[in-house]
Amino acid sequence: MKIKYLSILIIVFLAACRKDGLQVEDNGNKNLNEISVSPQFDWKTTRDVNFSISVSDDRFQNNSHVIAIYVGDPSKDGQLISKGAANLITPFNTKISLPVALQEVYVEKIDPTGERISGLVKVSAGKVSVAVGEAGIIGSVLRNNNTAAVKSGLSVLANPTSEVSPACPQSPNVTISAGGDYDFVNGQVYAITGNNYTVKAKQDIKAKIYICGTNITLKDFKLSDNAEIYVLNGASVNFYNDIEWKGNNATFKNFGTITGLKKLKVTNGGLFYNTQSLDLEDFEIYDKTSKVINFGSELKVKNNATNKGSFFNYGSFRVKGTYTAYSATDSYTKNTSNFIVEGGGTSTFKGKFVNDATLNLIEATELKFDSGVDTLINNGILTAEKAKIHNDGMINNNGTFTVKNIENHYDKSAGNNGTIINNCHLIVTEEFSNNGGIVHNYALIEVKVKSKLDDKSTLNLYNHAMFYTARMETADGIIAGYGSVSLVKADISDTKVATNGGVKFKGAFQYCTNITIPSARFDGVAKQGCDVYIAKTSCNTVGNGTAPIVIKPDTDGDGIIDEEDDYPNDPTKAFKNYSLNYSTGGSSVAFEDSWPLKGDYDLNDIVITYRYMIVTNAQNKVVQVNADYKLLATGGKFNNGAGIQFNLPAASAKNFTGKAGTYLESGQDSVVVILFEDSRKEQQTWNTNPGETVSPVVDYSITFDVVNGPLLSAFGVSAYNPFIWNNTTGYGRGYETHLLGKKATNKVNSNLFGTGDDNSKSGRTYSTHDNLPWALEIPTAPFKYPKERVAITDAYLKFAQWATSSGTEYPNWYTNSASGYINNSLLY
Repeated sequence: MKIKYLSILIIVFLAACRKDGLQVEDNGNKNLNEISVSPQFDWKTTRDVNFSISVSDDRFQNNSHVIAIYVGDPSKDGQLISKGAANLITPFNTKISLPVALQEVYVEKIDPTGERISGLVKVSAGKVSVAVGEAGIIGSVLRNNNTAAVKSGLSVLANPTSEVSPACPQSPNVTISAGGDYDFVNGQVYAITGNNYTVKAKQDIKAKIYICGTNITLKDFKLSDNAEIYVLNGASVNFYNDIEWKGNNATFKNFGTITGLKKLKVTNGGLFYNTQSLDLEDFEIYDKTSKVINFGSELKVKNNATNKGSFFNYGSFRVKGTYTAYSATDSYTKNTSNFIVEGGGTSTFKGKFVNDATLNLIEATELKFDSGVDTLINNGILTAEKAKIHNDGMINNNGTFTVKNIENHYDKSAGNNGTIINNCHLIVTEEFSNNGGIVHNYALIEVKVKSKLDDKSTLNLYNHAMFYTARMETADGIIAGYGSVSLVKADISDTKVATNGGVKFKGAFQYCTNITIPSARFDGVAKQGCDVYIAKTSCNTVGNGTAPIVIKPDTDGDGIIDEEDDYPNDPTKAFKNYSLNYSTGGSSVAFEDSWPLKGDYDLNDIVITYRYMIVTNAQNKVVQVNADYKLLATGGKFNNGAGIQFNLPAASAKNFTGKAGTYLESGQDSVVVILFEDSRKEQQTWNTNPGETVSPVVDYSITFDVVNGPLLSAFGVSAYNPFIWNNTTGYGRGYETHLLGKKATNKVNSNLFGTGDDNSKSGRTYSTHDNLPWALEIPTAPFKYPKERVAITDAYLKFAQWATSSGTEYPNWYTNSASGYINNSLLY
């Protein structure tokens, strides 16, 4: 605030004004005081995520493994945020504050020999539980980086969520509440309400129609250019005859109940969007620009399904007949849930098919990938136990793929080599034939009966990959190993393997079998043998050999090997844990200083950045807190103080050191650190008015030891509880301002709760009656705050939408540099 108000009456009178008495300018966006915010919205740009990471690697008895969590790939300078110890009995549990927009982190395990394994893990929920084995991560995993690492660069991302049903429009151009024949006029909005009647379209539809009623029968609905139809949640329709896409780019979205629709044929760039159960007889996406998106719990097709456009299945899709994708250049199918094809015969997959979850081809006898551009990517579980694959295209397996037979061809007429890239577990229950094709194997190909590799074929193995077959009938083509030694293992090899093919076994692999293979078949690097160690993983369930164990030194004897111990000579300390963006400045917190009255929401009264380095021991208990703070702005005349409350008993903080003027506050039941008591003494100018002299940024660094500290899972790595108080004469230490939902310290004047605009007595501390906060945490530093007299909604153009959507829209409103997000001219 800019004015020292002398009484509550004056404060109340001026509460609707800006800090200097001027009314808020209208820059075209709504001010926070003008928007409606859900009382459940917590105003958080970050969320606490609880991790529990257990170890199932039993090679080292109960020795400690080190677990590290990164934002970004650790092999590419990802940011370490938490680190600790785990063993077979005790998992590594930690709590980390992460941006709401962040959907994935890397988890890395380092065993006592120093071997590292990492995987990409989903963090869409508030709790993550994964187990780390000898060479892989099991749980909410997007991708494992290990000896069977994915080489395709593909990852399975979290599923999108379905759209929310629109509301029935309050002021449509036309409301229909009775049956009859209707013209649906171009550009008009129609609401069909009521129940139990029939609506017939007199001509092709170009309007936008919302079906809000129940048991509405639709007759002769033919969609022309850009028509839109919405069946809303709770509504129900019955089709007298099938809907038709007659014009271009028409849309039909179902959030309710549909009956009577027999054939779905989407044409002319149309869209069918479904969120509910639906029974059809036939399913057809007719052309390359047309699209079907399904979130329904069960979309069933009685006959066959064909796709020449794009089909996205995020729900459950079941077709009784076959599923055929016709266009090599245009067909695209993506499944992230449950996709079942019951019919027998041949299914031809042209174009691109991506399976991220479960694809089950129950009775299919043949799967064809005819052209060099046909691509199947399996990131989940694909089962075709009765099918034979004819592959002249590309198969990329990053999950578990079970099929009866595979023929991987060289198509001489088209000049295409069938190509298989296996990054996980490919299971062939009968015969694997590589007839001139190319196979790149990074994990396990397991053949239950027999394998044939002809003289034009190539089998490449990378970094401890394994090709395991019950019988090798021929191995006339090239087999080559790259990187760490791989293995070809055949329980039985026919004599032709020993006599045919010449020098075709090359590079870093062993051939393990029951007969002697002449050395002339090997290039001098490849050799016959069975002793190479191949770890069992979630992708390679077979493995081979015995792992060598050489545990690395641990000088201080705390159970953490020196190279992973941040304090290798101090048994009381082991790990450094870092708050977000530690190396680039940390995070920020911006305050309004008018509590218990509303501010003007330019959020520049006090702006502070912070970053934490939390030290833990080998038992993952907190032993030291290190923090750096920077005071960026003091946008007002109030004499504000600032501090941080930690979730630690007051007596647990010892050996405090910090900049002169910082101190541990007495009379508290928890640890409270005071940074300063008077902002006007810290900065002579506000740093919010362009043209004024800029006051230097003020740095504060503190350190204190923690005696009998809590586990990191309880203390966490977060913003903790920063606060300011109005230390101006007439106010005092009791006028604390915190982030919404945070607990005040012992020094607060509790009589102020529920006065002015404060609604803390509702159970949501530091919330106004219309659900606004007095402070925001922003996970970036330095936060570019608005200039004086500029509301945050004017500078950050998606802020209002973020707030009114309860944080679901534009969660990166503060960092997105795309057009329409930030008006930099209004930022200081």
